[in-house]
Amino acid sequence: EERLTPFEVGPAAWLCESSRLPGRIVQTSRPWATDKLQSQDQLVAGRSIWIRDRFGFPPDETADMEHRIEMEVSDASVFRATTHHSDGVDVYIALTRKGETDRACKTLKHPGPVPRQTIFCVLQPGLYVLTFFADYPLGGLHPCSD
Repeated sequence: EERLTPFEVGPAAWLCESSRLPGRIVQTSRPWATDKLQSQDQLVAGRSIWIRDRFGFPPDETADMEHRIEMEVSDASVFRATTHHSDGVDVYIALTRKGETDRACKTLKHPGPVPRQTIFCVLQPGLYVLTFFADYPLGGLHPCSD
């Protein structure tokens, strides 16, 4: 009897170059304090945070094409989020205060043929949600799309 594991048929089988986005970001002046780090989410914590990589929608989120990152900001901070290359799908971003629908910062579209967006603003202490979203492309996503 033969059986395929998710590793043999999923994104890992293609040796994709993308990483998984975190589920939560905690900006704190005390990253060694673990009281805020009790979470099952993929968590990034620190005072000054830079996240740069190639990211893909997690396999469990491709049906909705939406990934939400909860952000906790403890000090007034300069915030920037930018989409760059996206393979076969236009990726959009939005930043809202947690529990609200109005945008906390304006999203700007870059000029030119490549669909890119940027959010750049000063965030005051509070809870925010950064959302990456896209329309599911006709024909689906190619394995390793990022």
